[in-house]
Amino acid sequence: MNASLIIFFLSFFLLIFGLLSLRLTRKIERQWNIPKGPIMYADIIQPEQPLNSKTLCLRGKPDYIVRTNNDEIVPVEVKTGNHTHPKPWHVMQLIAYCHLVSENYDLTVSHGILVYYDTKKQFRIPYSNKYQNQLFSTIEKMYDHMLTNTITHIPSNELRCRHCSFHQVCPTYHDKNIMNR
Repeated sequence: MNASLIIFFLSFFLLIFGLLSLRLTRKIERQWNIPKGPIMYADIIQPEQPLNSKTLCLRGKPDYIVRTNNDEIVPVEVKTGNHTHPKPWHVMQLIAYCHLVSENYDLTVSHGILVYYDTKKQFRIPYSNKYQNQLFSTIEKMYDHMLTNTITHIPSNELRCRHCSFHQVCPTYHDKNIMNR
């Protein structure tokens, strides 16, 4: 094969891939009602690199990061479940993603979007000082509890604990007497 034929096939492949990617992006936007605009990060579509915070001991992967038509950067978190109102722990997770996006992209984030897939409900959660302070306080309490091994919460659902990112270091998870109550 000559070089021009290889370049033609490569260009054709990239064009088809781009069109399919655009079609998938539009389908996701409609399906989960996420803001219109280029999707900069889509962990649901393909595994992405986690975002890391240098100021907090925090790491995470939002489902999407979208640059809206208003040139804002918005983290989007999609959850399942028959929820009609935002759950506080989902809001805190989204606020953590707002922090990570703000720090990693060196941009101001005004809000995040929480989407409940099963109910098709969507909530715009402001990245306000109130929520930022709550995030900092929550992280501080989590690390204090991890360092002192104090248990202030006994989980009611072992399955939920098993999928928690802290289950490997959580004394509650490993205490069989508590988990079997």
